[in-house]
Amino acid sequence: MNSKSLKTVDEAVNHIITDMPLDEKVRIARLSREELASLKLTLRAYVHNRLEESGLNEELRESCMAVAGEEFDKDGTSAVIIDALWERLSKTHGLRLVG
Repeated sequence: MNSKSLKTVDEAVNHIITDMPLDEKVRIARLSREELASLKLTLRAYVHNRLEESGLNEELRESCMAVAGEEFDKDGTSAVIIDALWERLSKTHGLRLVG
C-alpha cells in the first residue's frame, strides 16, 4: 500500500503493522501506557518515516485530528497513530491468561 493513499488512522495502522516484525508487535503490545509515553519520541520517528516514505497527506492528518479532537502538526499526526497502533496491538498481540 502506498502511503499517499492512506486516508485514515486505521489505514495508517494497518500499513505499519503489515511490515512490523512479530517480536516488535508483541513488545509494543506489552507496554503500559506510561512505558509507551516514554518511547513516543523513538516511535514517532519510526512512524513518521514509515508514513513519509511516499509523503504524508492532508487527508490522513485530518483523520488524525478528528480522532484527537484538536489541530496539530505532523508530530501530532504520528502521536495519534502511535496511540491507535498500541491500542490495536494490545488487543491482538498482548498476552492473555488462559484458565
